[in-house]
Amino acid sequence: MSQPAISAPQTDPAIKLSVRNLSRHYGDVAALDRVSLDVREGEFMTLLGPSGSGKTTLLQAICGLNTPTSGQLLINGQDHTHTPANKRDIGVVFQNYALFPHLTVRENIAFPLKLRVRDRAEITARVTRALDAVGLGHAGNRFTSELSGGQQQRVALARCLVYDPAIILMDEPLSALDRKLREQMQMEIKRLHRETGTTIIFVTHDQEEALALSDRICLMREGRIAQLGTPQEMYDAPRSAFVADFIGLSNIFRGTVVDGHLDCPEGRLPLPEGASGSGKGILVLRPEIMTIDPDGPLCVTVTDTVYAGAETRVLVTHQNGRELLLRQGMGPVPAVGSQLRLGWEKARAHFLTREV
Repeated sequence: MSQPAISAPQTDPAIKLSVRNLSRHYGDVAALDRVSLDVREGEFMTLLGPSGSGKTTLLQAICGLNTPTSGQLLINGQDHTHTPANKRDIGVVFQNYALFPHLTVRENIAFPLKLRVRDRAEITARVTRALDAVGLGHAGNRFTSELSGGQQQRVALARCLVYDPAIILMDEPLSALDRKLREQMQMEIKRLHRETGTTIIFVTHDQEEALALSDRICLMREGRIAQLGTPQEMYDAPRSAFVADFIGLSNIFRGTVVDGHLDCPEGRLPLPEGASGSGKGILVLRPEIMTIDPDGPLCVTVTDTVYAGAETRVLVTHQNGRELLLRQGMGPVPAVGSQLRLGWEKARAHFLTREV
């Protein structure tokens, strides 16, 4: 009798890039402060954060455009901390695309292969494949000035994909596009990542973009990593008030923990199960978990409503003057000026003790 097949054990993807205690100082200012981060083979990692958080400095250290003050950077297990940028096998897509206007689309994409002295047949085959991958097979003989912003972005992507770099870095590549085109390009980048399996490190300050694209998000603040995790982990399980406030919209209450409640300027608010202890505490309520409840602990007045298609955003003001936000799906919308009481799903509330 034949034996049942034994499946091979599942293994985690190899570490493609390892950043170890990396620091970058400009005089007394630490743009990066002992940052450690592993990026896996084939992962889409987003560096997210406000201006001045260190995300672009980290990206520049990875691709060799600045030299770390201390620490180590490994690619495929090899130390590349001080390797020149052109020796790192890293492709970069810049915010301004950096295309050559005097060259055709096909010539722009072929340029990195010519620098690497590939033969003509290989260049032709690779460029054709890259053009097809980004849906521009029909535009190879056009000049980049004749293309739309979204098409130029695709050319920049194809120019990176064409020589199969170990890692592709994208520095806020969609920020110059209008909202609709930006969302279309997000889906295009997501498709290309899925089909090519390329390791991508993407820099943005747009948290919605990070949530839509990433396998994991590295949220940075003042040169350090505030939290690292999947989009769902970052949204559903923030570790600090900073993370909860930056990732998505939140109503944040600060006060003192007493008998399973938070005593704060807005009243005595019930905490989720398991939130025990005493001292200072932070309650985070996402707008979508808040509901109109005649017995709710928050007394508010509706000050504005914003129709957003699938939802209506309701801006309310607490009796102490604090503005709060809730989201409503289908159903009647409360009138501006009406007084309400609000409650929430306790199990979906977040209790935190850390500001950052």
